[in-house]
Amino acid sequence: MEVTTLTKLYLTTQHELPPPMRDIDLAIWVADAAAPEAHVRSWAGWSECHVLAGFHESWCGYRPNLDPWNGTALAFGNGYIWRFGRHYLAWVDHATLMVPEVPRALALAGVVLIISHGEEGPSPYVHPLWRAVQANQIFGLRAGPVPSWYLPCDIDPGEEGVSGMEAQAGGWTIEFDVEQLMEARRRFPIHQGLRPTLYKAEAWWSHE
Repeated sequence: MEVTTLTKLYLTTQHELPPPMRDIDLAIWVADAAAPEAHVRSWAGWSECHVLAGFHESWCGYRPNLDPWNGTALAFGNGYIWRFGRHYLAWVDHATLMVPEVPRALALAGVVLIISHGEEGPSPYVHPLWRAVQANQIFGLRAGPVPSWYLPCDIDPGEEGVSGMEAQAGGWTIEFDVEQLMEARRRFPIHQGLRPTLYKAEAWWSHE
């Protein structure tokens, strides 16, 4: 599956399984406590989509039909990378995300979506994930009790870089298109000033 077309993401923070849904490309389950592996695997079989299940700093992934979707740990800080089509997804913990070089390196290496935790602050614009999204032209998902979807202001009709998620049974859905990022990077090539050669020379994680 390529991530150059519209992708539908489903997020749940419910510990119990939600009703089955169709036409989901990527499902994310963030829980407060680790569940038995059998529970995770049963949830992974809930649909024919890719699944990321996270418990604090422990994450596991499944491709359709329960095939393991192995992630690679970041070489710096706490985080994991998964290949998704021609691009990458990343989970990065709050402390690591606050180091500007980390999301910069990830974006330059092909990451198009960063997932992070963190409580909602007085304003979404002071959250490190919002800042990372704007500085690096990527998508961001803050998976908290009240989740937020961040996107570059360049492609946000409201020019705020924050979008609500559509409420669904047991969670939320959002649709995103990586081609929007590619178009924004063509129109506003901010990456040219981020010393991509230097960052790509570092081993931030071991590619597949």
